[in-house]
Amino acid sequence: MARYRTHSVAFQRHVVQAYLAGVTLRGLALRHALSRNLIWVWIVKHEAGALDEDV
Repeated sequence: MARYRTHSVAFQRHVVQAYLAGVTLRGLALRHALSRNLIWVWIVKHEAGALDEDV
């Protein structure tokens, strides 16, 4: 059994796109039961191109 939840890249992109559209980190964290720090890590990865479809 996995110790931690894993999230698909598609879900990560969905959350990042919502943030870029103006939803707050706090709002996203509450809506999806995620850590704000985790969402921030995904945003940084997105900016670096690590969440692109061809990667």
